[in-house]
Amino acid sequence: MNRKLIATTAACALAGSLAIGSTFAYLTDRQTAKNTFTVGSVEISLTEPNFEEENAQNILPNQLIAKDPTIQNTGKNDAIVFARVTVPTKTVLTAEEAAAGKSTADTTHELFTLLDGSSAEISDSYARGTADTPGWTVLSHTTGTGVNYYVLGYTQKIAPKGTAPAVFDSVRYLNVVEGQVSEELNVDVEAFAIQSGSIQGIDTSSLSKDTLKQVFDTYLNQNPTEKISTGTGA
Repeated sequence: MNRKLIATTAACALAGSLAIGSTFAYLTDRQTAKNTFTVGSVEISLTEPNFEEENAQNILPNQLIAKDPTIQNTGKNDAIVFARVTVPTKTVLTAEEAAAGKSTADTTHELFTLLDGSSAEISDSYARGTADTPGWTVLSHTTGTGVNYYVLGYTQKIAPKGTAPAVFDSVRYLNVVEGQVSEELNVDVEAFAIQSGSIQGIDTSSLSKDTLKQVFDTYLNQNPTEKISTGTGA
């Protein structure tokens, strides 16, 4: 009995040692992927490199004044840019109307005409840019009280540190008969920018006039204080 017990015990010990010897060592590793996200920014600057204040003093009928509002993208992301120009209006008699025999002022005129670098007038139909060609395009021309508003969009996204061409290059004072305008006049320019991608419901891969209108409406909806009260207009 003792021999059998001893043999049985030895067999169990051997089986135990075999079980321990069957434990395998595996090569392992562990990595953690950490992603750092930085928030982008849309920022712009507006300058008028060729405008000189002294040239805007004591202006004469039909005088041309250099005024070239230029928008630069100073942010971190591509941007779509817009400009809104406020032009004063008044019911006055022009020299051309007087020469044609009119003696009474009965037509409201814009007191300044906006001109581009080729001296083309910026009007309702002005379009120097298409979806394929960069340039400024008039999106709307509306009438307010004593002013008209032009909204223009640039048909190409502006990269960080990039600069769009001047919205226009000069203004020409109306050829108005003297004695009708004595107040100070302002041609105000406002610049706007919005991110160029991920605008819900709008494909901005190509910036046509209609697309720019939609994008600018999106900007105004997010910034309702920028909206203006206007009358009729394109």
